[in-house]
Amino acid sequence: ADVCPSATHVPKDDLAKRYCAGTSCRDTDLATCCDERAPCEADVCPSSTHLLKENHAKLHCAGTSCGDTDLATCCDPRATCAGVCPSSTHVLKDNHAKRYCTGTSCRDT
Repeated sequence: ADVCPSATHVPKDDLAKRYCAGTSCRDTDLATCCDERAPCEADVCPSSTHLLKENHAKLHCAGTSCGDTDLATCCDPRATCAGVCPSSTHVLKDNHAKRYCTGTSCRDT
Protein backbone atom coordinates (compact mmCIF):
# COMPACT_ATOMS: atom_id res chain seq x y z
CA ALA A 1 0.00 0.00 0.00
CA ASP A 2 3.00 2.30 0.43
CA VAL A 3 3.22 2.60 -3.34
CA CYS A 4 -0.18 4.40 -3.44
CA PRO A 5 0.13 8.18 -2.98
CA SER A 6 -2.74 8.84 -0.55
CA ALA A 7 -3.58 12.26 -2.01
CA THR A 8 -4.56 10.77 -5.38
CA HIS A 9 -4.87 6.98 -5.04
CA VAL A 10 -6.26 4.19 -2.86
CA PRO A 11 -5.02 0.58 -2.61
CA LYS A 12 -6.94 -1.86 -4.82
CA ASP A 13 -9.53 -3.95 -2.96
CA ASP A 14 -7.64 -7.16 -3.64
CA LEU A 15 -4.21 -5.73 -2.78
CA ALA A 16 -3.27 -8.78 -0.69
CA LYS A 17 -3.48 -10.90 -3.84
CA ARG A 18 -1.33 -8.58 -5.95
CA TYR A 19 2.45 -8.54 -6.33
CA CYS A 20 4.86 -5.81 -7.28
CA ALA A 21 7.25 -6.37 -10.19
CA GLY A 22 10.31 -6.63 -7.94
CA THR A 23 11.23 -7.52 -4.38
CA SER A 24 9.93 -4.14 -3.23
CA CYS A 25 7.15 -1.94 -4.58
CA ARG A 26 8.04 1.11 -6.68
CA ASP A 27 6.22 3.89 -8.49
CA THR A 28 6.09 1.66 -11.56
CA ASP A 29 3.75 -0.67 -9.61
CA LEU A 30 1.14 2.06 -9.18
CA ALA A 31 -1.30 0.65 -11.77
CA THR A 32 -0.94 -2.86 -10.36
CA CYS A 33 -1.57 -1.91 -6.73
CA CYS A 34 -3.62 1.28 -6.76
CA ASP A 35 -6.80 2.85 -8.11
CA GLU A 36 -7.17 6.58 -8.71
CA ARG A 37 -9.34 8.48 -6.26
CA ALA A 38 -12.29 10.14 -8.01
CA PRO A 39 -11.92 13.86 -8.68
CA CYS A 40 -14.35 16.27 -7.05
CA GLU A 41 -17.00 17.16 -9.63
CA ALA A 42 -20.24 19.12 -9.53
CA ASP A 43 -22.48 16.06 -9.20
CA VAL A 44 -21.07 15.50 -5.69
CA CYS A 45 -22.70 18.73 -4.46
CA PRO A 46 -26.48 18.98 -4.02
CA SER A 47 -27.07 22.11 -6.12
CA SER A 48 -29.91 23.37 -3.93
CA THR A 49 -27.62 23.80 -0.91
CA HIS A 50 -23.97 23.55 -2.03
CA LEU A 51 -21.46 24.67 -4.66
CA LEU A 52 -18.34 22.94 -5.91
CA LYS A 53 -15.26 24.39 -4.17
CA GLU A 54 -13.23 26.81 -6.29
CA ASN A 55 -10.10 24.65 -5.97
CA HIS A 56 -11.99 21.44 -6.85
CA ALA A 57 -9.52 20.58 -9.62
CA LYS A 58 -6.95 19.82 -6.91
CA LEU A 59 -9.34 17.83 -4.69
CA HIS A 60 -10.25 14.14 -4.68
CA CYS A 61 -12.98 12.08 -3.09
CA ALA A 62 -12.07 9.48 -0.48
CA GLY A 63 -12.43 6.54 -2.87
CA THR A 64 -12.73 5.61 -6.52
CA SER A 65 -16.19 7.17 -6.64
CA CYS A 66 -17.67 10.12 -4.79
CA GLY A 67 -20.48 9.94 -2.26
CA ASP A 68 -22.21 11.80 0.54
CA THR A 69 -19.12 11.51 2.75
CA ASP A 70 -17.18 13.69 0.27
CA LEU A 71 -19.47 16.70 0.66
CA ALA A 72 -17.14 18.63 3.00
CA THR A 73 -14.10 17.84 0.83
CA CYS A 74 -15.62 18.89 -2.50
CA CYS A 75 -18.38 21.39 -1.70
CA ASP A 76 -19.00 24.67 0.07
CA PRO A 77 -22.43 25.42 1.55
CA ARG A 78 -24.47 28.12 -0.14
CA ALA A 79 -25.38 31.02 2.16
CA THR A 80 -28.93 31.23 3.45
CA CYS A 81 -31.07 34.31 2.95
CA ALA A 82 -31.26 35.00 6.69
CA GLY A 83 -30.05 38.52 7.48
CA VAL A 84 -29.72 39.57 3.84
CA CYS A 85 -32.66 41.93 3.56
CA PRO A 86 -32.31 45.49 4.87
CA SER A 87 -35.11 45.73 7.44
CA SER A 88 -35.78 49.38 6.58
CA THR A 89 -36.96 48.46 3.06
CA HIS A 90 -37.61 44.71 2.94
CA VAL A 91 -39.29 41.87 4.82
CA LEU A 92 -37.97 38.31 4.88
CA LYS A 93 -40.10 35.72 3.12
CA ASP A 94 -41.78 33.18 5.40
CA ASN A 95 -39.49 30.34 4.31
CA HIS A 96 -36.26 32.38 4.26
CA ALA A 97 -34.39 29.77 6.32
CA LYS A 98 -34.90 27.27 3.50
CA ARG A 99 -33.88 29.67 0.73
CA TYR A 100 -30.28 29.90 -0.39
CA CYS A 101 -28.25 32.57 -2.13
CA THR A 102 -26.56 31.74 -5.42
CA GLY A 103 -23.12 31.67 -3.80
CA THR A 104 -21.31 31.05 -0.53
CA SER A 105 -22.17 34.60 0.47
CA CYS A 106 -25.17 36.77 -0.41
CA ARG A 107 -25.00 39.93 -2.47
CA ASP A 108 -27.31 42.88 -2.96
CA THR A 109 -28.21 41.84 -6.51
